[in-house]
Amino acid sequence: MAQFTGYTLKGGGTLATQSWGDFDRQPLFTYHIDLQIETLSDEEPRTLYASLGFHKRGSAIRYQRYQGPDINGNTVDIPRRTETYEFNNLALALGAKQTQGLGSGRAHVALALRGEYTMSTNLDDNPLANTVFAVFRPNEAFVNRFTYGIDLGGGLDFSLSPSLDFLLELRASPDFSRQYFQPPLNNVIIPGQTNPGSIGELSIRNITFELSAGIRFVRYTGPYEE
Repeated sequence: MAQFTGYTLKGGGTLATQSWGDFDRQPLFTYHIDLQIETLSDEEPRTLYASLGFHKRGSAIRYQRYQGPDINGNTVDIPRRTETYEFNNLALALGAKQTQGLGSGRAHVALALRGEYTMSTNLDDNPLANTVFAVFRPNEAFVNRFTYGIDLGGGLDFSLSPSLDFLLELRASPDFSRQYFQPPLNNVIIPGQTNPGSIGELSIRNITFELSAGIRFVRYTGPYEE
């Protein structure tokens, strides 16, 4: 029996989605990476951990290829393309795990409170961002830099040696706060309309799913008994 501290480096694929109210958006396929420290014990099935990592949040619109007439009757061929909305976030999570032996390894379920800071976005990178159509796109000025939510997931870990483990984890990360909030806008010049119009409220929340693989370095911090 022993007490030890685990230092984990993990990362993997991300399926990022966003709730845009009445607007449909598709998943953004991207990545994440985390550094984690946790206190573990052979006697105690509950553990505590803290992690700090880079996580991309966002969504996408995937346009199909279009072949046909434009508004002037000319034939056009517009290739398939994807427009992404990306939020590059630094995330800090504090949580607990419930572990259970499973064969030669261990399984766990985990719950954590998470806070994030948005370092940058790609909202100003789109070719339409500086055109008259920009009013229909989210604007950097309305991004909430600080967001929070929870992480809920589970995983498996296997010992490769007395000081090294391999981990697999699946995690869902819904946000409680809004990543973006734009109040209703009035007197907006809308292309194709003679009189100014209005644009309704735009509120965006993140819901992200992540699959991680990693390695954990183990340092013994307590007595050891056979």
